[in-house]
Amino acid sequence: MPSVEFAERVVASYRPSYIPNAVFIGGTSGMGRAMLEALAKQTNGRVNIWIVGRNKTVAEEIIASIPSPPLPEGSATTFTREFVQCDVSLLRNVQAMTQELLRQTERKINILVITSGKAMYSRVETADGLDLQMMLRYYSRFKMIEDLVPALENAHALGQDARVMTVLAAGVGLKVPIDDLDLKKWYNYLMVHIVTGVYNDIMVKVQSERHPNLTFIHVFPGIVNTPATRVSLFTRAIAVLSWYWIKQVEPIAQSFLYPLLSSEDFKRGGYWISQSADKLPLASNITDEVTKKVWDHSVERTTLRKEAVE
Repeated sequence: MPSVEFAERVVASYRPSYIPNAVFIGGTSGMGRAMLEALAKQTNGRVNIWIVGRNKTVAEEIIASIPSPPLPEGSATTFTREFVQCDVSLLRNVQAMTQELLRQTERKINILVITSGKAMYSRVETADGLDLQMMLRYYSRFKMIEDLVPALENAHALGQDARVMTVLAAGVGLKVPIDDLDLKKWYNYLMVHIVTGVYNDIMVKVQSERHPNLTFIHVFPGIVNTPATRVSLFTRAIAVLSWYWIKQVEPIAQSFLYPLLSSEDFKRGGYWISQSADKLPLASNITDEVTKKVWDHSVERTTLRKEAVE
């Protein structure tokens, strides 16, 4: 575990020669918002920011709070702060959003953070035939990254950082239900949370192998005091029972800036990170066979049919 002082020094030293393009999907609440605000503060606003979410009012409040860095008199430099509205529960919406981001960022992304999600307690199928919670926690993230990887590769080609962070449940290591990958037989709240964490682990593994010059990170924040812990009596009960372990969102968001901004420790490859920013090993049950089955399943489930596009 890196010391707090060391991690803080690394984050404080982040002063890129270019203005980074940062995209936060799920950036209007919880961990996504906290990380966005921490990055804006760290860079004193010297960053282009895109917020993807559903709540335009909240996004506009966040954008208004981002500091404006001092510029020399007569400077023509401008900083982008944009909100892209999107309900990521449908594949066609995700595709429209990623295409809009590619257009607005001019196909260059340095930082991509994905935190979107929603607590559900029973299976609810979307128009794509996917469970809603699995869509938010995994399938939508898979498609977002697949669609936006070219913009990250473009950033690397310019000699700039190019990093992806998916915030969910790194390193949980449950055996993958090979015969029931979309959990139609064994669906329950806990199973969905654990299995989608494993799927995100596999996604990071494969993407880092396919794009070795980029950085892919899956982090596990643990139980964090965000609005998600207050959406129902069930989540409130979990928060109460877990009071000893529950963490405030701001310190965790700050700690996750360390792997996101570190110039050397997380330069390239795939990483699985704990709440305290420790590097975790990839679970031994994620074999080549399991990896291929989950990847092929993900490609098939996230490929838009012609009628869905129309």
